[in-house]
Amino acid sequence: MIKLNTLFLLFFLYGAVLQAQVRIIPLVTQEKPGKSHRNVSGISSVSLPFWDDFSTPGQPDTNFWQNSENVFINSGLSEDPPSLYVASFDGLDANGNPYAQGSAEGVADSLTSVPIDLSSYSVSDNIYLSFFYEFAGLGDKPEPSDSLGLEFRDTTGEWVSIWPATAQDLDRSGEFRQVLIHLNRAEWLHAGFQMRFTSYGRLSGSFDLWNIDYVYMNSGRNALDTSYPDRTISEPLSNFLEPYRQIPYSHLTPEQITMPVFRVRNMVISSSNQNKAYNYYFNYSIDVTDTLGNTSKTSNSVFIEPLESPIAANSSEEVVVREPIPDFSGNEAADSARVFLEIILDADDNESISEGGDYDPGKYAPVDFQENDTLREEFIISDSYAYDDGSAELGAGLNAAGDRLAYQFTLRGVESDLLTGMDIYFPFTGSSPDGKQLELTVWQDEGGEPGLVLFRQLVNARQAAGKNEFVRYEFARPVNVTGTFYIGFRQNSPGSLAVGLDVNTTSGDRLFFNLGELWETNSLVDGSLMLRPVFTRVDDIIVSTGDALTPSVRPYPNPAASGEFYLHTREEFTITDLSGRKIPYNITDEGSRVKVKLHSPASGIYLIRSAEHSWRIIIP
Repeated sequence: MIKLNTLFLLFFLYGAVLQAQVRIIPLVTQEKPGKSHRNVSGISSVSLPFWDDFSTPGQPDTNFWQNSENVFINSGLSEDPPSLYVASFDGLDANGNPYAQGSAEGVADSLTSVPIDLSSYSVSDNIYLSFFYEFAGLGDKPEPSDSLGLEFRDTTGEWVSIWPATAQDLDRSGEFRQVLIHLNRAEWLHAGFQMRFTSYGRLSGSFDLWNIDYVYMNSGRNALDTSYPDRTISEPLSNFLEPYRQIPYSHLTPEQITMPVFRVRNMVISSSNQNKAYNYYFNYSIDVTDTLGNTSKTSNSVFIEPLESPIAANSSEEVVVREPIPDFSGNEAADSARVFLEIILDADDNESISEGGDYDPGKYAPVDFQENDTLREEFIISDSYAYDDGSAELGAGLNAAGDRLAYQFTLRGVESDLLTGMDIYFPFTGSSPDGKQLELTVWQDEGGEPGLVLFRQLVNARQAAGKNEFVRYEFARPVNVTGTFYIGFRQNSPGSLAVGLDVNTTSGDRLFFNLGELWETNSLVDGSLMLRPVFTRVDDIIVSTGDALTPSVRPYPNPAASGEFYLHTREEFTITDLSGRKIPYNITDEGSRVKVKLHSPASGIYLIRSAEHSWRIIIP
C-alpha cells in the first residue's frame, strides 16, 4: 500500500507582517484492526550478484527484500535519482499509520534483504556492497540527530551496525551519494547473510525522509568500482499540454500539443567509454470517445535517434521527444480522449563487450540493466483542467476557519466557457474530512490575483472513496469564466483539511492564500494541488434526457455572447433552458443557414431540439 503524507500551511499574523510555518502530518488509510501486510519472502536465499534499482513502484520486491513493506517505492519523493524509482524511509507504516503519537523518536522504516548465500566465498573474493542514498529528497528534512543506518547479520544471527560511524557522518546536501562497503570479515561470509537499512527519526508521521536507490553487491569488486554499464530513465515524462496535465476535450486545439521530455542518466563514470550513444522507441496510443461511447484509435511506434545522444559519462540530460504527437482535437462528436505514451530506451545496456557493448556477462550476469529503461504515462482528456498527475505524494491546506485558498487557471482554446463544478481530492488524515464546511468560490482575475467573486456555494467536504479518487462538487448554476480565473474555497470549519498535493508537477506559483484582507502568492509549497475546475459536458445532460446530441452542423459561435448564433438547418426547432422552460427567439433566413436571436437571454446552457436533432448553446 502506498504511503502518503500531508504538508499543512499554518499562517500567523503578527501586526502587519505575514509569517508562515510548515507542519507535516500523515495521511492515514482506514484499515481494519489487525489486518496484516507482511510480505515475508518465500525465497530461502539468493546468490550473487544482488542488484535492485527498485524499478516497480509500491512495495519492495519480495524476491530481494522481506518484512520491508513499510518502505515506499516511488518516483515522487526524490530529486535527480540514479534511476526512476527509489525506496523512501519515514515515520509511517505500510498502512500510512504513524508508528507512534506525539514527538516520540526511534527506529522507523527498515529494508531487510532476503538471505544471501555467501558461504562459498572468502575475504579474498572482494565482495563489496554499494548503494546510493539521499537526505530528505522532496520530503521532510531529518534533524541532525536523525539518521539512516546499515547493519549486517553475522554468523550468530546478530545484527551489527556497519554504516555510518555517526549520524554526523551522513551527507545532508540533498544530493544522492554513493557508498561502497567491503565485506572484509569472515563472519559476514555465511549462507544466511542479510543486510538491513533502517531509519531513525520522528515516529508520528512522514517525517525525516531518506531515499535509497541502486543497491548492488557482488564479488570481484574494489574500492573504485563505482561505474555501471547502465543508462537509466531517471525522471517521469513531462506533460504534453504544458502547463496542464489535462484540459477539457472541447478546449483542445492542435497548437496546445507540445513535445514532452524525459531524463536519461549514464551510470558509467570510468575514464573509458566517456560518451554513450542511445536511441529510444516512442510508442503512443490515442483513443477518442464520442458521446455515444464509440471509440476511434490511433497508434504508432517510432524509433528515434535523439539529438541529445550521446550522453556523457556520469551525467544526466533531458531528452525532448521530437516525434510529434498526432493532432486528435477537432472531433465535434467527441467528449474525451485517452492518451497512452511509452518510452523504451535502447542503449544496448546488456550488449556484451565482445559484441561492442560495455556489459561484462562474467561479472554482471544475470543482472538485467534494461529493467529501468521503460517509462509509461497515461493522460485523460475529458472535462476538466488539471496541473496534477492524479497521484498525491503529499498534501497541503490551510489550517484555520476563515482562511481562503485560490488556484489560478487560464482557458486554452476558447475565450470563455461555463464552469459547472470542482473536482477535489480530500484524503483521510486520521479524522475524516466529512462534514467540514467549505465555501466553494470562483473569482475573476484582477491584476494577476483573485478579484471579483463570481460565485459562492456552501458545501460539506466529503472523503474520497479511495486513494487518489476525486469528489465532484457540482455548482447550483453554471458560472461563465473568461481568460484567467480562480477556483478555491473558504474554510469555515476549524482544524486542518488536506488537499492532495502532487510533487511531480509544479504549479505552486499559481496558488494564492488569504488570511484576512490581502491575497498572498504561495512561496512555500512546490507541487500541484489536486483541485480541478470542471466544465461538464452538456452532451451528458442531453443524453440524460433521452436525446442524442447531433455532432454535425452545430450552432456557432458557441458560446454566443450576444445571444445570436447560426444554424445550418431547415427544421423547425424549440429552445429550452435546462429546466425545460421554452425560450422565445427570432429567426432570420440567410440562405444556407439561419440566424437565431434569443429574447433577453440569461447566462446559462440552452437546448435546441428539432424532430430529429438536438444541439446545445451556451450564453456566457
